[in-house]
Amino acid sequence: MCEVVTYEWPLLKYKEVNRNKRRESANVRVVVDVSKRTLKVFCGVEEVEMIYCNMAVSKFPSLKIKDDFLFVLTNRQSQGFRLTFHSENRNQFLAVMRRICFISETPEKNHLNRTFTNTDKWNQRAIQKIIILLHHNPFLIHMN
Repeated sequence: MCEVVTYEWPLLKYKEVNRNKRRESANVRVVVDVSKRTLKVFCGVEEVEMIYCNMAVSKFPSLKIKDDFLFVLTNRQSQGFRLTFHSENRNQFLAVMRRICFISETPEKNHLNRTFTNTDKWNQRAIQKIIILLHHNPFLIHMN
């Protein structure tokens, strides 16, 4: 017999994504049942979302985390919901969820990442300018 293991975390906010009706709530908690591989969202005592987390069987639901937000997409039309975690609960939640499903994580942008990206763009522009300059002035190639 399987041991039932559940975890529960309070959330800052729950929000539906790309659905006809819009619903936001602040009195929210998420409950993860590891043995059943389910994630449930409760607003007060009402269960508002339930997904089965088994990424080996299906592409959806798709779970993506960015900063303190968990995006759960349930179909190809990008419908689903977003959960906002307290910063201190995020890592605990991820540790449990990574045991039962795949969660893609969007890396946080920092100054270094933007600097390298801009440097690459500047480098590409400089090379393009040199190529144009050499194309119009072929004698520059033979100056050495």
